[in-house]
Amino acid sequence: MLQNETSPEHQLSGGEWSSAEQAPGIYLIPAKDLNAQGYHTFGSHRVCAKGRLSSHARRAGWTLFMDGLLIQRPSNYTTDAGLALDVFLDKGIYALRELQGFFNILILSTDGEQLYAVSDLLCSRPWYIYRNNSEVAAAPTPTAFAAAGLPMTMNRQALYEQIRLLHTGYDRTLVKEVQRVLPGHAYRFSSKGLEEKIVLWQFHQNVDHSLSLDECASWVTDLCSQAISGVLTHPTLKNLPVQLPLTGGLDSRHILGELIAQGRTPELLRHVRIQEADYKPVKKIADDLGIPLLAPQLDELNTKQLLKRWSMRSGGLVNVHQYYLLHLKNALPGAPAISFNGYLMDILVGMAAKTSKINPDAPHKSVWNRTYSGPLIRRLLIPGEKYWAKETEQLFLDEISRYKGEPWFRMLVLDIHHRGLHYTGIIDTMLSDEVFSFSPGAGAEAFRFMSAAPHGIAGDKKARLHALRQYFPHLAAFPGTEGRSFSEMNARPEIINNPLLKNARLLFNSLRTGFHEDPAPETEHAWLRQNKDLHQIHKTVVYDSALVKDGYLYEKGLKTSWNLHKKGGYQAWMLMSVLSAEVAYRILVKKHPPDSVISWLYNSRQADGS
Repeated sequence: MLQNETSPEHQLSGGEWSSAEQAPGIYLIPAKDLNAQGYHTFGSHRVCAKGRLSSHARRAGWTLFMDGLLIQRPSNYTTDAGLALDVFLDKGIYALRELQGFFNILILSTDGEQLYAVSDLLCSRPWYIYRNNSEVAAAPTPTAFAAAGLPMTMNRQALYEQIRLLHTGYDRTLVKEVQRVLPGHAYRFSSKGLEEKIVLWQFHQNVDHSLSLDECASWVTDLCSQAISGVLTHPTLKNLPVQLPLTGGLDSRHILGELIAQGRTPELLRHVRIQEADYKPVKKIADDLGIPLLAPQLDELNTKQLLKRWSMRSGGLVNVHQYYLLHLKNALPGAPAISFNGYLMDILVGMAAKTSKINPDAPHKSVWNRTYSGPLIRRLLIPGEKYWAKETEQLFLDEISRYKGEPWFRMLVLDIHHRGLHYTGIIDTMLSDEVFSFSPGAGAEAFRFMSAAPHGIAGDKKARLHALRQYFPHLAAFPGTEGRSFSEMNARPEIINNPLLKNARLLFNSLRTGFHEDPAPETEHAWLRQNKDLHQIHKTVVYDSALVKDGYLYEKGLKTSWNLHKKGGYQAWMLMSVLSAEVAYRILVKKHPPDSVISWLYNSRQADGS
């Protein structure tokens, strides 16, 4: 039976694992002691919603827990959970797909026999489902499953995907028993375990050919405006200050313009300096608008602190290669703050697909061929590489067959399901109640725009550029990363270099200097290579890898990648993928506490002759 206790903030477990349980969100965890105060129960499981954005409502034989917020809510509702429960009771589970916001929802029947798990359309907040025979669990961080002692095993196919693509595919994670909640789906459980995945949303295209460029630009601006306004005016957040990560690109510039238009100019702009070309326009904007800017160099960050937070909150299931994004939300002075990011804006409101480069008969190739490790390295590194490549590509084919529309549309929907916010955007919600970060362009209305706008009119960022010029001309006049202002750009404001020419130049520069100088000092690879902490960490993993010892990876390939990395090769992203997998394996599969894994990364010393 469902029991209503007092405080939902009671910790799930103690000891070395306790700090891993502080992530905000909804937990459904098997429990040995069901008499503890502060929980609801579902069968043999504890249920709680933790954090400032958590709420719950109980009525008519059901209890609904919510983590997150709705951006459209009548004033007569005191909680978002109350509105969501009324929608569910009135129209059923399918009606929840119409809710606008950023949220996870867990719905329990009072008799303890039924449970539903539902997210917003694009699963903007992290949530994982554990399945092993009849045992189920759910949590915003997979380390909660390890803390509960749930058995987990390595997923070899997902390991191949992460090394090839920097992320695992679809709902797969590096752990066989753990799925990430999938966009457009709900999950129904009973006391016997997971019963079914319910398709709430069909990802189909429905083009409105009457839309003009002006109308598309207006739509883009309105949907971002509504999302930002819904967050800023939410009763739980409306009195918090706003801070904004700013880059030299289009996404955060649009968000900045909207914040200024709504009278909520950020109190602070944040930027991690990796490439000067990206930093220069940020500095110019901050100086011109008179907004304070915090912009440390990458090597000035406390890498150990950031990696500790990442390991506690993600268990290694989120690729660490952009770990520095955590700093954009960390070290806040005093009270928590609201933040926004541009994740998925390129795909959903930018419709950034070069249609001429997409094979109409195999649109999945544009996602499948986005590789971050060379074929030779993969063959040297991954046992059975050819088999996993074949199996994974077949899964891509099966997945893309579910989407209806033009080839570019199907490719982008596939990309949303494979990367989406789970690639790097999930980092934004790792900081508990310190920062509340949202993606204005990653909601249901943004998807409706992508499915309706003609690509010839709005695609390739044309509508977004037009919107910036029309509604935020002052920001459009600032230079971008290429030195040209957005006012001068026609479409897709970035230079796409031929990879063969880029690699040829890299090799030439390396040979010219005898591998003594970094051939590409402005790239992310170079900055990651020059970071002393990461250098030591990568070396530790290469020479003391549990994945190698247990037969998941070959030592030869790992050392080859390491040697190329030290000489200036583009291997940093692949080494970061291996680091992520190594941490996931040790924390989730081997049950090493996160603190001990971080200590191992920093304290282990292996000689490699360098």
